[in-house]
Amino acid sequence: MAARAEGKRKKKMYVPLSVKPSDLAAAPNGARLYSILLSTPLKPAEETMLEPFPAEITQSDPQLVYYRDSAVLLSPYHVWNRLPTSKCQAIGWSPSQEWTPPVGLYKLKHGGAQHKGVFSRLEYQSRPSISGVSSFKNLLARLPPRVHSVYYRDEIGNISSSHLRSDSQKSELEIEPRYPLFGGWHCTFTIGYGLLLQDFLFESDDGWRYMNLTFGCPLFDTVVDDLTIKVVLPEGSTSPQAVVPFLTEQYL
Repeated sequence: MAARAEGKRKKKMYVPLSVKPSDLAAAPNGARLYSILLSTPLKPAEETMLEPFPAEITQSDPQLVYYRDSAVLLSPYHVWNRLPTSKCQAIGWSPSQEWTPPVGLYKLKHGGAQHKGVFSRLEYQSRPSISGVSSFKNLLARLPPRVHSVYYRDEIGNISSSHLRSDSQKSELEIEPRYPLFGGWHCTFTIGYGLLLQDFLFESDDGWRYMNLTFGCPLFDTVVDDLTIKVVLPEGSTSPQAVVPFLTEQYL
């Protein structure tokens, strides 16, 4: 496994990539999995296989995409026949009883076809099934169980268009942006909540304390280009370590 690069005088050369056996669970039919480390990280535009088609649409046009991929399916299973079919729609996104408030700052962008023309709020509200068919109307966030004091706001203030469903197993927050998002539009908002620290912080016999949290974005049906998680430790904490099952950049 190698990556193509340019050497002196723009001479094409191939640089070997780091290939290591994966330590994931056994694959079916004796298939072997490997982890490949790229020489340079992929840019966001290089990671997507969906392209808006056409590149610009009006408020009432449906969102179509161009899908680019290999016709050969890589599968650990025995494949007798390949009939490529698709149907998709693009949108684009020490333990104690004290409460600790996690806060998430999100910068969301509609990555679909660019909106052209003017936006009519009247047309959008009078014909919701036709006008704005490609717009981004709501989001679902999966939060930890037993959350409380949930808030959803932006730089203007609180946004009232949200609904929370919570129980002992999970919490789901359905939110609506302050305005519908069309292709190329973006918004910034904050989601915060309180939860019991004893559900996520544990102490071992040797005095170490471990915080177990889900690593990732809680928003469903979104593509994340850049994810930063910050953990604020109590005063006097020493030798902090983060254990993540994939490559990350860590700063203290």
